[in-house]
Amino acid sequence: MAGMCIGGLEAVEFFEGLVDRITDKERETYERALNRIRYEAAKGIGVKIKTTKAVYRWHSDIQNCGNCGYSGVRTQEHYCPNCGTAYLRNEYTEQKVKQFEADHQITLAELIAGGV
Repeated sequence: MAGMCIGGLEAVEFFEGLVDRITDKERETYERALNRIRYEAAKGIGVKIKTTKAVYRWHSDIQNCGNCGYSGVRTQEHYCPNCGTAYLRNEYTEQKVKQFEADHQITLAELIAGGV
């Protein structure tokens, strides 16, 4: 694909604005497509890495993916090799996640699990 694109959150907002133009016959397909766009946008935003502190000082902290629990997380990775979800690494991204959840009345965990 070529051409200009918009971000995932902007795409969700755009398609949510089209709901008035959809006929009853197309409604189910539209809802499925919107759920897919929401799902992909949520995966692109990411989840926090869950860190379990080591009990003994000679052991390392354990880091797991916040979505699927994959335990092979390394500091240089930006995506989970198991589920493909991005890892949140800074406060700016975390603020975007909170804003998305407030705007759409759903948590990203519910969105990724398909609970729309």
